[in-house]
Amino acid sequence: MFVQFAATIFLVTVALDLVSATPVIKTVQLHPFGQLGKCLDLQGNIRLGGQPVQVYDCNGSSAQNWEISEGPTLVKLAGTNYCLDSGDTVADGNRIEVKICKEGKASQQWNYTDDKHIKNQVNEGQCVDTVKGNNQNGNRVQSWECSSPSQHQVWSTARTST
Repeated sequence: MFVQFAATIFLVTVALDLVSATPVIKTVQLHPFGQLGKCLDLQGNIRLGGQPVQVYDCNGSSAQNWEISEGPTLVKLAGTNYCLDSGDTVADGNRIEVKICKEGKASQQWNYTDDKHIKNQVNEGQCVDTVKGNNQNGNRVQSWECSSPSQHQVWSTARTST
C-alpha cells in the first residue's frame, strides 16, 4: 500500500514539474517602450519570408498579433508559421523581418527578459530595437547591441482580444 502511495506521489510530482516547465505562449501586441498606441507590425500584412517588421499605430490588424512567452521563445506572427528573424549573421543594424520558422535557427531564437527586452538567445548581446528610437509609423525594427535602460529596446505586451 505504501509503495503504491509513494509511486502515486512521485508521478504527480513529475507531472507538476512538466506542467510548470512548459512556457506559456500568449498572443499579444508588442508595444515599443510602453507606448500602447504603437505596435510591432508586419509591414503591409504581407505574409512572405523576408517581409520587414515596423512600428505602426495599433489598429487591431492580424499583422500586429504575436505569439511569445517569457524566457526562451520564438516570436511568431499569431496563427502563422512566420517568426521574427534577425538575419543570418546577428549584427548591429540587421533588419528584423519574418521568415518561415525553423527549429533551432539561431536568428529566430529569442529570450523575452524580465526587463522587457527581446534578446537574441544565441547572441545575448543583440536586442530587437527601433531604429534611432523612433516610434513613427513605418520606422523599421533592427537588431542592435543591447543597452540597458535603452527605451527603444523595451517591448511591453498587451493581450489581444482575439
